[in-house]
Amino acid sequence: MGLERGRFQGIKNIIYFNWHFYIIFLLMVIGGINILPIIPFPYAVYLKVFLWISTLSTLVSLIVSWLLYDRSDLYRFHFIKDLTGLQVLNIHAGFDESSAILKEKSPSTLVIADFYDPQKHTEISIKRARKIYPNSEDCIPIKSNQLPFENNYFDRVFLIFSAHEIRNREERKKFLKELLRILHPDGEVLLLEHRRDWKNFLVYNIGFFHFYSEKEWLNNFKQAGFKLVEKQGIHQLITAYKFKKNGSTA
Repeated sequence: MGLERGRFQGIKNIIYFNWHFYIIFLLMVIGGINILPIIPFPYAVYLKVFLWISTLSTLVSLIVSWLLYDRSDLYRFHFIKDLTGLQVLNIHAGFDESSAILKEKSPSTLVIADFYDPQKHTEISIKRARKIYPNSEDCIPIKSNQLPFENNYFDRVFLIFSAHEIRNREERKKFLKELLRILHPDGEVLLLEHRRDWKNFLVYNIGFFHFYSEKEWLNNFKQAGFKLVEKQGIHQLITAYKFKKNGSTA
């Protein structure tokens, strides 16, 4: 995928990957409108309020997502410094929107890996993403609990909107232990994620359950042997966390 993104690329992806949710929503609204005339007061009022809130919530989610993914400078990755000369690993989960950008910052040393396993990671949205955006030829398929790389090899490891796809906590712990093993003693892991917090709830409603809380991430990395060295708010809804090995020079 090239560096230039279309004006509506992000929002189109969201709708395409999750179209079943929007179909269910439309059917719910149409059904609710049709039965309103036969529902007695005050239940008709309750239903009308529910339909208005649901519609407003969905529209807010789509508008904010468009502003975030298509109209902001998020995908310019200004928060990532030049990576020239460093051994860099970018790990995604079946849908890679970041490697093309990272290649500009790390021209010759970027390794791309994909831990997506359809038996473990059953999100329908990822399956749809894989159909429309197949992996590049230089992408290495990996297992989350057994990374095929040498000890202490990478200077930078990037997890950009990918690590949350490991839904099983034990699998996630093993994955982070593997990252610890392959990371150079003074290397860094950058985690970029939405958080399960009130801001993401206001925008994505119950969809915020697909994210993890900051406490969960920090505990997971701490238990794996990492320490947090930097936290940066990239957007009101997105945070970048930088981790190093315990005992490394910060």
